Amino acid sequence: MVLSFAVILARISNDTSGGPEDASCLSVDSVIRKRRHYDLAFSSTGFVFSTLHLVVLLYIRCVKRRKGFELLFTQASLSFLSLLFLVIGCLFDLCVFAPSPALLFFRAHIWLFVVNSLIAAYSFLIVVLCIDRYVALTRPLYYRVHFVRYRTRLGMILGSFVLAVICAVKWLLFNRMQDNNVKENEYITANWAYVLFRTASVVFQYFVCGVVMVLLSICNVLRLKELSRAHANELRMSERARSTWRTNHRTIAKICSFLAISFVLFNWPYSLVDYFYADEINVVPWFAVLSLVMNLCQVLFIQLNLFFFAFCSRSYRKILFHIFGIPFLRVRALMPCCHPSGKVHITPASAQKPKMLPKESTSTIVSLP
Repeated sequence: MVLSFAVILARISNDTSGGPEDASCLSVDSVIRKRRHYDLAFSSTGFVFSTLHLVVLLYIRCVKRRKGFELLFTQASLSFLSLLFLVIGCLFDLCVFAPSPALLFFRAHIWLFVVNSLIAAYSFLIVVLCIDRYVALTRPLYYRVHFVRYRTRLGMILGSFVLAVICAVKWLLFNRMQDNNVKENEYITANWAYVLFRTASVVFQYFVCGVVMVLLSICNVLRLKELSRAHANELRMSERARSTWRTNHRTIAKICSFLAISFVLFNWPYSLVDYFYADEINVVPWFAVLSLVMNLCQVLFIQLNLFFFAFCSRSYRKILFHIFGIPFLRVRALMPCCHPSGKVHITPASAQKPKMLPKESTSTIVSLP
């Protein structure tokens, strides 16, 4: 149940200290509430960019009818869903939704698990994308025969999801419900087996994956340079096709390199917040500021897809400008000030005739050798 707009504004602007605020709102500390205001702003901004990125990929796949976007499209979908659930979690903590036992259970157990699973799967897909480029550059025949099959790609995507669920399963038992509130389950989090599993999952999810991403990205860049030097002085009939192949691989290699570098810069510091997260330290001001900065880095890492693709891919930039230009050109065509006569003239596409060359110009065409 969503509360009325007036109640939502009152509760979001309310900055009272910890303790139950009324019978229909969860107990939220003032430090956590302030953090949620900033987290909501960051996540909402990232959600807009991720939605735009997903729209562009859908346009490429459905309108342009291009194939081979399984990994990139899945990654964009995970970015969209991650930021969507981050926004939902901020709205929960700001008491936008009237609490119920089902919503309280969702916030205590399911929300943390889903958000961390999506973010982990997003990171593992970067590793899969780097592996995909490495196999394409080092074993092109095997890549064309076996690696591009839908079954293989679906298996890699499902494998990323399975690893993400295993790494995020610790958040299912992290909280407990008590007195209409969500609290840390100290009986579970203080257990040595839980601490060991949490340490192993953090090391694997952040540090091992980051090292693998960087190494594969370096290998891909070096392999591209080696291929460019090997074919630099060759003359072949398929030079245009080889140039297109090399450009496509270079574009994806740049995207992988940028994603790997951003993963190391933004996620390695965030792993400290992930590992030391606890209720008693979560309300301390200095940790709240640190956690806020790390959450901003996490949101930046998730939403950088749009900027990476726009920077690396020329066709992506053209489609992005085309999508933005369609409503602008239509509005401009309907404005009388844009026409010298002050009237709107819209000529149907079927009525437009192609311009023909004059007859005397056809005799001046010379066929070059």
